[in-house]
Amino acid sequence: PKDKLQKLQMALACTLPHFNIGEIGNFRLSWAELSILNGIAHSCILSGDYLKTINYCKHILIYQKVANPDIIFQSHAFSITLRTLARSLYLQEHHKELIDTFLSFDITSLNYIPVYDILIGSQDIREQEFVSIPVHIQRLIDGYLQL
Repeated sequence: PKDKLQKLQMALACTLPHFNIGEIGNFRLSWAELSILNGIAHSCILSGDYLKTINYCKHILIYQKVANPDIIFQSHAFSITLRTLARSLYLQEHHKELIDTFLSFDITSLNYIPVYDILIGSQDIREQEFVSIPVHIQRLIDGYLQL
């Protein structure tokens, strides 16, 4: 994962030299650049750097609110970001923040998210249950309230 992370950072540096995730709002990012940023966040989660993953994902989602890209762009790029953020928050046992993130984010334009992919994060699971995001949020809330 660390080698992949370095390659993704080098790829991003080709179009955005000296990029700082905290200054993401200063740019108009392409689909390729957002894909690289999502790849960086995903590589961080694979290497166990959940805090960096959460930081990247939150900044990407803030960018989405500011840049207001078209609905197709949103559904492809930001559903990945939201799923990665949800997985990181879940693995860090930040359940309340996970629920708050879903409830505060306009998720109506995002793709479906596989529940097991978020909650377990395992790619070995053969059966994945695909549900709409509102149904997933309700399941998260129900599970959180039972804790």
